[in-house]
Amino acid sequence: MLEAGLPSEVIVFDSFIREAAAAGDDLRDLALLAHEYEAQATEAPKWWERRRDPKASKSPTFASNAADLASDYQKLTEEVLAAYRIRLEVAA
Repeated sequence: MLEAGLPSEVIVFDSFIREAAAAGDDLRDLALLAHEYEAQATEAPKWWERRRDPKASKSPTFASNAADLASDYQKLTEEVLAAYRIRLEVAA
């Protein structure tokens, strides 16, 4: 329906960025890109480690869908770059 209402030269991508409010807030507050956030979330103590270890309980928490969110951004980036390459080829 979206494509039908837009001019033909407008590209509608298949990729999407999932709703991830907590991760979005963290990305802004920590000034991180999605893949940087994912890397920090991977290295951070797990919830059960945070409950057992007083030192770990003071470490920052991360959204559980950090990897999924980073993957969404990666897929969209690949799709945008592919569309850009096609436009460059057509223009040449």
